[in-house]
Amino acid sequence: MPRYAPGGVITPADYREAQAKAMTEDQLLRAVRSHASQLGWRTMHQLHSRGTEPGWPDLVLVRKGRLLIRELKTIRGRLTPTQVGWLNDLTAAGVDAGVWRPDQLLSGQILNELTTTKVTHSEPRRTP
Repeated sequence: MPRYAPGGVITPADYREAQAKAMTEDQLLRAVRSHASQLGWRTMHQLHSRGTEPGWPDLVLVRKGRLLIRELKTIRGRLTPTQVGWLNDLTAAGVDAGVWRPDQLLSGQILNELTTTKVTHSEPRRTP
């Protein structure tokens, strides 16, 4: 539940938090792909995963010699052990792989990762 500042006005931080909690994975995917496209990234998202290896991350992005692989999750979404395994193996192989969540989109972190040239990892790797 959002907290209100004096005078009954919701704070910007609480508004972003409420937006992030309400955002679905599909909404996050559309927003990320829109930002990526505007910045010249090529993206690949497999619509139907039937018949593919389980746990492969949701989104592959390529631009100017950079490769990002990201699993997209809601605020409360949990990684499966298979997803953790893929992310750990990709990272160990030197790939910039990680997890993006709605709060990272709304804070500008995802946009920052799309515009920076350094390798970043969006979430610590841990075994569930």
